[in-house]
Amino acid sequence: MASSCQESNTCVLKVDGGVWCWGTNGDGQVDATTTSDKAVPVEVTKAVKDNIAVGVGHQYTCAHKRDDSWCWGRNTWGQLGNGSTTDSRTTLVKVTVFAP
Repeated sequence: MASSCQESNTCVLKVDGGVWCWGTNGDGQVDATTTSDKAVPVEVTKAVKDNIAVGVGHQYTCAHKRDDSWCWGRNTWGQLGNGSTTDSRTTLVKVTVFAP
C-alpha cells in the first residue's frame, strides 16, 4: 500500500490498485462523487482498478495506470489534465493532455 497526502486530505493505493481517500472534500478531491468531507476512508468507487500510483495535490487527486490517468477535484489551473481551467469535477476525468 502506498499513500499520498496534502494539507487536509489523504489517499492510499491498496495492493489491488484501488484508491481510498479521506479528509476535506470541498472540490470533490476525496470521493469523486460529492463535496462532503470524509472522516473515514472511502473507496473512489468510480476509479478504475489496477492503478500503480496515486497523487494528491492542492484540492485535486490523480490515479495513474500504466496506460492512462484519471483526476478529480479542483481544476482552477488545469490540474485535471483535460485541457480546461474551469469546472472543479466531482467525477473522474481522463487525462487527455500530456506534455511532449
